[in-house]
Amino acid sequence: RFVLAPGVGVDFRLPTVAGANANAIRATQVITVMSSGQIFTEHGPRRIEELEEWLARHAAATSQPMLLVRGDAGVPTSVLASIASVAKKAGFVEVLWAAGEPVDRNGPGGR
Repeated sequence: RFVLAPGVGVDFRLPTVAGANANAIRATQVITVMSSGQIFTEHGPRRIEELEEWLARHAAATSQPMLLVRGDAGVPTSVLASIASVAKKAGFVEVLWAAGEPVDRNGPGGR
């Protein structure tokens, strides 16, 4: 959950994939993309127009830059592919997609 202003929260849902945590790799940079189109970095919100320059600056500061994209489950694949393309152009050697483990809603405490 992100807080944009005091009292205003934004719900965020990662897509789920079985085994998502099995081969987790540590990224040098992380961005979060909301289904609304908002993009958040560790330094706050960024517009899509700013992203290429921001990524290039951060890729240049690391020997093996790896980007983790935490895309909300409602973000179109075309947007994620565009971000990956920009990140590769900026110098990232790897672009990873974040996914969470599925929740067993029928297990203990579920329905």
